[in-house]
Amino acid sequence: AAQRLTEAGLPTRRPGAQLAPGAVVPRVREQAGGAPFRDAAAVRSSLSRHYQGMRAARRETAARAGESGKDEGDPR
Repeated sequence: AAQRLTEAGLPTRRPGAQLAPGAVVPRVREQAGGAPFRDAAAVRSSLSRHYQGMRAARRETAARAGESGKDEGDPR
């Protein structure tokens, strides 16, 4: 079979043309509800830790700016 070329003379890519038979595993469909169940307490705890880390980093940045006498502005 003749290979198609682009205007620049490069071979046209054919997605999936080089796959070995059986090498690709079909995706498992998720439940009809969409995203998997996540415990509200676990999500709340994760977001709380993230927020606490952000606040600590901002305090540390502000403290460093105060020590050096520089006004670094809002660290966000």
